[in-house]
Amino acid sequence: MSEKDIKFIDLNTTLSAVGKAVFATFYYAFKDISISDDVLAYKIYTENPTSKSDSQNFRIPRARRIFQMGQQLDVLRIIVHSKRVDSNARDLAKNILGRETLQNKYNQEICEEQVFIQELNQDLIYNAQDSKPAPKYDNTPKRPKELILSTSRKYPRDRKKSENALRIADYLCEANKEHFLFRRKCSNLNYTEPHHLI
Repeated sequence: MSEKDIKFIDLNTTLSAVGKAVFATFYYAFKDISISDDVLAYKIYTENPTSKSDSQNFRIPRARRIFQMGQQLDVLRIIVHSKRVDSNARDLAKNILGRETLQNKYNQEICEEQVFIQELNQDLIYNAQDSKPAPKYDNTPKRPKELILSTSRKYPRDRKKSENALRIADYLCEANKEHFLFRRKCSNLNYTEPHHLI
């Protein structure tokens, strides 16, 4: 038996203790750690007709452990493909899985963009000290290489072109030189971002 199979046996055992329909129904409540266990237990007891106990001590720690281990999307997939779960709970799990997957992709794109900007800023700070003139480059509009994702489009950015665009613009807004700008933390350069206008 592979490690992956063992993981899912344990996950199924944990999920069985929580209840598949309960996990889908109270997904966001389990996820929100600002909701105390007592408040959550009362919520589950009053809103779930199959609850037999107002304690819920067996469900809440197991459900929150799933989130701590980062296995919530695996659990949602299990629920979606489980034929023994009520169709409403399966549909709910499918909708949540779609939203969470989309949010994860968005978060990943934001992180990649922040890393790009941070690295570009570092390069600008160090290269500005060299006081070399900005290199000339062909700035005629070109169709970018397109990377198509399932939910959105993302265009790869070229750090050298971005740096050159900022240097040529003298770290000022190209649309309006009077726009208010603020200084970078580590240098006297204005904080601006390159935008490729076509």
